[in-house]
Amino acid sequence: MHLQCPACNLQLLKNQGDTWAFLLVFDRLFLLLPIIAIFFGVLPRDIPFLIVLFTIWGIGFLKTTPNRYGLCVGLDYWTRINWGDLSGRKPINAEIGE
Repeated sequence: MHLQCPACNLQLLKNQGDTWAFLLVFDRLFLLLPIIAIFFGVLPRDIPFLIVLFTIWGIGFLKTTPNRYGLCVGLDYWTRINWGDLSGRKPINAEIGE
């Protein structure tokens, strides 16, 4: 992950742990959907079908990791812009906007 955009020097993350809460929520939602579907009987209980389904689901989970992380970075940026930066530190690229 780059710390800044190479084109405009926009600081993407102030701290590496800023996206942790968003990533935790989106990962848990992605993991809970098939479990909830099986619990409510939406999916058949045939074992070979479930193995194939969870294999496809696992591949999808791994393939969408960069997209989910990008969404979390975007949500972190949105919260910093709309709710204000509560850390009290001046961003690295603050002189660009002045």
